[in-house]
Amino acid sequence: MKLPFLKKYWSAFLITFLLISVATGFYIWNLAHELQTRDVPENPLFQNSDAPLPLRVADLLSYMTLEEKVGQMALVEKTV
Repeated sequence: MKLPFLKKYWSAFLITFLLISVATGFYIWNLAHELQTRDVPENPLFQNSDAPLPLRVADLLSYMTLEEKVGQMALVEKTV
């Protein structure tokens, strides 16, 4: 199967692909950054002792930044 238009326009396809990839990466990075910088509400779920433990853990982790999560992992390594 021959694709003559591909030979002629390969650079345009490549540039378009790269631009879409970069834009998608920035969007995902921005979304992740927004999720990590949420404010803790007055009565967060992780402090509710009646809530199931997996939900409490997920809620607590959602408020932590990446640096805080890494710091917690480093504390575990030091105590082992």
